[in-house]
Amino acid sequence: MQLADSPRKVALAFAKNGNKDTIPEDSSPSAGRASMNDGFPPETRQPVGSGGIPPNGLDMNGILYYLSLLNRWQSASGGFVYDSVFANDADVGGYPKGAILLRSDGEGFWLNLADNNVNNPDTGGANWQPINNVGITSKTLTGSDVTLTNAEAAKDIIVLSGTLTANVNLIVPIFVKQWIVANNTTGAFTVTVKTVSGTGGLVTQTASRIFYGDGTNIYGVNPLIASQAQVNTGTDNSTFLTPKTFKDSQLLADKADKNGNTSNRFKVATPVDNDEAARKDQLPVAATTLIAGLVRKATQAEMNAGTADAFPSAAEIFNGFASSGTVNGYIKLPEYLSGLILQWGFNNSNTNPLTISFPIPFTTACYGVFAQSDNNLSPTEVEYTGVSDITTTTFAWNGIRSGVTAFTHGWWFAIGR
Repeated sequence: MQLADSPRKVALAFAKNGNKDTIPEDSSPSAGRASMNDGFPPETRQPVGSGGIPPNGLDMNGILYYLSLLNRWQSASGGFVYDSVFANDADVGGYPKGAILLRSDGEGFWLNLADNNVNNPDTGGANWQPINNVGITSKTLTGSDVTLTNAEAAKDIIVLSGTLTANVNLIVPIFVKQWIVANNTTGAFTVTVKTVSGTGGLVTQTASRIFYGDGTNIYGVNPLIASQAQVNTGTDNSTFLTPKTFKDSQLLADKADKNGNTSNRFKVATPVDNDEAARKDQLPVAATTLIAGLVRKATQAEMNAGTADAFPSAAEIFNGFASSGTVNGYIKLPEYLSGLILQWGFNNSNTNPLTISFPIPFTTACYGVFAQSDNNLSPTEVEYTGVSDITTTTFAWNGIRSGVTAFTHGWWFAIGR
């Protein structure tokens, strides 16, 4: 058989507007009349000359109307809801296993799991399983357990709301099916989805969870979302965190800001292995001449003072050193070496007296300038070379030869700060 073989559907029941009789179930007391029990009686199959009675046209119309009326409903893919009279009819004896009934509200179906089932699935009757239900069941929770009816639990999606004042159980019927439960409740309490006598599972607030019922117990298919407290504690191994709970984690909240924060420091456990992190105060000892450890970099002021137990950098050590190794040169020592400045030069000028400028100024003071003549003298000549008018930037060179003022050549050396 193929899809194209589908017959014409019955849009109008036979003899809908014609004359017809309702066919009774029991045998008719009238001769020749049809019934559901007998059909057409024997006399309708005998010749009239032998006492037979022709079939009644009203019965024929009634029978065909009854059958085509059912066929018309089925042609429109109509389903049947539970019918107590039909189910308890002695000629029926209940619905067979595998029968499918339409929900009374038309929003799904019931699958029968037992033969001879006369129970009403819409009111919680046994041995009915919901299938292909549409819609959402919404329930408000407070501080008491809530039991869903068969019709409520038949829906695949259950949305919870309300302010919890205690831990609450959402009790579902003993179905073999799945649910998506969305927990939109507030209040610092839990919601557990379970059967009346079986076990169940939690659904986290502001989250959804898939549950599966096996006919006895309820199981959470997907892991729970961890609460903020569980994330902060960090000991649970059966839940997962969300980007928000990770962002709001106390472990991250306790980290130091990028630019430093004395009241918000990153927390780590006591280190055990070499590759584990540690805070400064968790190091066993400070660095010494014998033990490697954490050291602090000295400031320039501490370097100059020379009293802090800190280690200077190369820049701090070199800062303040200056020198020039030329004929007229100098050496400038840093502050932590008293800031001394040593300067020297050679005078070969024929001017006398001569004002000489130091290669660099003395910052604080010039303590003294020393001169040494470098002239070639005859045995009878006497030469004197001296300095005067010393400032932080210049001094005067003076020469006397054999009692007469004259130019002299020679070296000079100055010391100061």
